[in-house]
Amino acid sequence: MLPTTQFKEPTIYWVTDPNPARVEQIAIFQRWLKKDPSRPEMRVLVDAANSRKEKKVIQGVSGVGGDTMDMAGGTDMRYFNAIGLIAPVTETAHKLGYDVSTTWEPIRPLIAQDGEQYLYPCNVAVRMLWVDYNQFDELNVERPPHRWDWDTFERIGREYVQKANEGKSHQDRFMLHSIDTETLYRSLGLACFDETLSFCQLEDPRYIKALEKKYQWMYDDHITPTAAEQSGFDVEAGYGGPQIFLFGQGNYAMFIMGRYSLIRLRQIQQARLDAGKPMMKLDVIEPPHGGFPTTRCNTRALGIYAGGKNIELAKTFQSYLASEDYNMQIVRDADALPPNPKYVNTLAWDKPLPLLPTQTEIIFPYEEDEKNLLSNFRIDFYEKLDKIDRESEWSLQKDLPRPPKPAKMSDEDYQKALAEFDALYMASMPVYKSEWGMHDRFTDLMENIALPGDITPYCVPETVSMEIKNAEDEYINNRATAKDAAKRAADRINAEIQRTLEENPDIKPQYEKARADQKKIDELKAAGKKIPASLIQNPFYLRYYKVQGMLEEEE
Repeated sequence: MLPTTQFKEPTIYWVTDPNPARVEQIAIFQRWLKKDPSRPEMRVLVDAANSRKEKKVIQGVSGVGGDTMDMAGGTDMRYFNAIGLIAPVTETAHKLGYDVSTTWEPIRPLIAQDGEQYLYPCNVAVRMLWVDYNQFDELNVERPPHRWDWDTFERIGREYVQKANEGKSHQDRFMLHSIDTETLYRSLGLACFDETLSFCQLEDPRYIKALEKKYQWMYDDHITPTAAEQSGFDVEAGYGGPQIFLFGQGNYAMFIMGRYSLIRLRQIQQARLDAGKPMMKLDVIEPPHGGFPTTRCNTRALGIYAGGKNIELAKTFQSYLASEDYNMQIVRDADALPPNPKYVNTLAWDKPLPLLPTQTEIIFPYEEDEKNLLSNFRIDFYEKLDKIDRESEWSLQKDLPRPPKPAKMSDEDYQKALAEFDALYMASMPVYKSEWGMHDRFTDLMENIALPGDITPYCVPETVSMEIKNAEDEYINNRATAKDAAKRAADRINAEIQRTLEENPDIKPQYEKARADQKKIDELKAAGKKIPASLIQNPFYLRYYKVQGMLEEEE
């Protein structure tokens, strides 16, 4: 059941996760609404109890789905669209300024299908390698470059693990926590599916090479830990998983994750600072490549329930995700990249300043009926903070709003609270200043090497992932050769495509056209000719052939 509301205004429900940031995002939305008199009066309530995919489906087909729903771009979009649960928004998106052109180019295939837009990103993630240069400097090991090939990765990695574990009875330090096979085989110029997304091509020698390379780095070079070695670390997962904690204590010199890692990394940096320890020297670099630098991007996006009673109100909320108000909150919070890339060209992106101390609500104990004071102060504070000239002699006391005084707090206690607030805020300044100049790397990765994953319309994505994982586990655990594992994955995925076609004969004409287009592509490749972009449906190959000079771009 959806939660109930006592608001007099029309209310829509946002089915999302229970992240505390949603409270602030909704408060900013309510203020954003009032900036334009033409926007409707409405309220948004979070429904975190029904955020699991199966719950959204069950409620949706039963006619009681939430007005707006978070979902994974691409995979969930195609599934929810196929069963008629999300509404197209193409026309409204153009009218309200949140069409596909307002988000990152690699993300666009994940929010639109067959010429119709269905979603808009809540945030955008790109996988990158986080590195602590201090770990390399302390061992007198060469720092990893921003772009590196497999040979360089192996050379630096072997030296790092040898020096980091010298004299120990067992290895407990690794250069990298893990690397996914997809990044490896894509960097060799291979995608899971062919150019028309109609055939799984993982039996290719390049996939076999990627499997063998992952095994080598794990068992021969010991640059990355085995599953047993990972489980041997006795740690709790925490936000972002155990790899961030292990990175922070020096077991890993690098790990792969998106910009949202900063939420946890900032806490680790602050704890180090408070304990009198040196902060990590953080940077982000590209994954090692086999000839074609690449990494993967994805999005948590918002869709609108097609059976809802408040579709037009829901579209207003969806349009908010492209606004400056919402995007700047994502920029500050470091919750991945903002959905609208224009907001990375800001001071707050280039040179972040501290967020409000987490203890603010404790220092200033507002009564329940005063909570709006804190909410309004938070928004006012950040709006001013975003515009502060980082190079000027600005003052926390003079140039930014001050926390309002709780009604029951004495003047003397209020002054003490302000002093405590100021001290906490300024104590976190070194953590944020240490990031200055780093955030352009996120933009560079997203604009130049990031690509979405392969999503074929002829097979359920979860099945594809499961078959690949099962085959790779067989190889990594020495129950199959790399060649046999690759053949197993390809055969089972292609068999699933055929099963899907048998169960859904209405998509056979689309599939047959794709196979005919693929035949043309194969003939052009064999003849050494350029391939028309209009024949290619796989975003990976559109980028790959363009970089290789093999793409014939049409007007």
